[in-house]
Amino acid sequence: LAMADRILVMSKGKITGEKYIDNDANGCYSSCDVLKAGWSVSLYNDVNGDGKYDGGDTLVTTTTTNAYGTYTFDALDPGKYVVVESTPAGWYTKANSEYGVTIESGETYGDSSDEKTDFFNYQLGCLSGYKYYDKNHDGCRDKNGADNVLGTKDNEVGLAGWTIQLFKDGVFTGKTAVTDANGFYKFTGLEPGNY
Repeated sequence: LAMADRILVMSKGKITGEKYIDNDANGCYSSCDVLKAGWSVSLYNDVNGDGKYDGGDTLVTTTTTNAYGTYTFDALDPGKYVVVESTPAGWYTKANSEYGVTIESGETYGDSSDEKTDFFNYQLGCLSGYKYYDKNHDGCRDKNGADNVLGTKDNEVGLAGWTIQLFKDGVFTGKTAVTDANGFYKFTGLEPGNY
């Protein structure tokens, strides 16, 4: 064929990735992380080509992760896109919540062996307990009192007004709680970790 008769054939491309519950809140894959099904992920045309989701970017389609935590956008024309995860209330991330992707002809971008288009999210937790008078010094709160006789007056009661400190990985977090009238304390808004 002469140069003028040549036709450029462009193949469709694909973007794929995975959604994880980030159980250690480190923003990348760890063995404790769990794949999450039913998570919404949207694909936009990156109109200005800056690799970020902007108000002018146009929605291509939205999908949800399958039973294995995987999402896929296929039959894509070559070009620039932005992949954006939904972030429901109460979920947080230390990783990206969007990715700018350039698709070449016939290219598959992202797979299970990398984290180029994976999302990692976690929820905050709480820690609570009781401060009590351990009358018989056995290290546990006896349901029926130190003599284990129901109805006696030596019950191991909760202690009010005690200050409890919270440590994470052996380091003081700066958080304290004071026990209530029943000896109960509670810490809220905690990232995953060892306390």
